[in-house]
Amino acid sequence: MREIGSVGLRLRTRDGLVHDVDVPAATGSRLNPLSDEQLEAKLADAARFSGFKGDVRRLADAIWRIEEAEDVDEIMRLASAGAA
Repeated sequence: MREIGSVGLRLRTRDGLVHDVDVPAATGSRLNPLSDEQLEAKLADAARFSGFKGDVRRLADAIWRIEEAEDVDEIMRLASAGAA
């Protein structure tokens, strides 16, 4: 049984060559989690892709502090302020 977040791929070319690739723990999976920096970069990329015009740095900081917040008002405000 494969681990969730793993993949095996077999590619057979027209000339009969076979290429096998095994990724036992994809980046971002439970066994190979993203670093804080990678998570922030992923948020910034998603924001750029979606046309988000807000302050991604402030949004990321608010998300990192979510356990200290009384509620999610700041996160919601920051997220909606930059919505395209």
